[in-house]
Amino acid sequence: MRVIRGLGVERVEDVYGVTSEALFRFCVAVSAAATDADALLVSCGGLPTLELLEPLEQHCKLPVVSSLPHALRAGVRLLGLNSPVQGYGVLLSKRDD
Repeated sequence: MRVIRGLGVERVEDVYGVTSEALFRFCVAVSAAATDADALLVSCGGLPTLELLEPLEQHCKLPVVSSLPHALRAGVRLLGLNSPVQGYGVLLSKRDD
């Protein structure tokens, strides 16, 4: 079952009012609603997600993909660099071979 929810952010500057704590609770609620999900996607480059990736994965028992950190990782790979980064979730901690 696919579950899609929004935070109600309508203007770019409104994203700054979303705290890490509120985003964590929101993501946990979405994950709980999607009982058979394979992953959790947080799609907004302005949300404070980097520090939440690992705690969310541990709590929700799912890989978490977030727009900005994972796009930056893809950019680093395009430069030919492939160093895993620990502490920010399973996807950033793996080496791409």
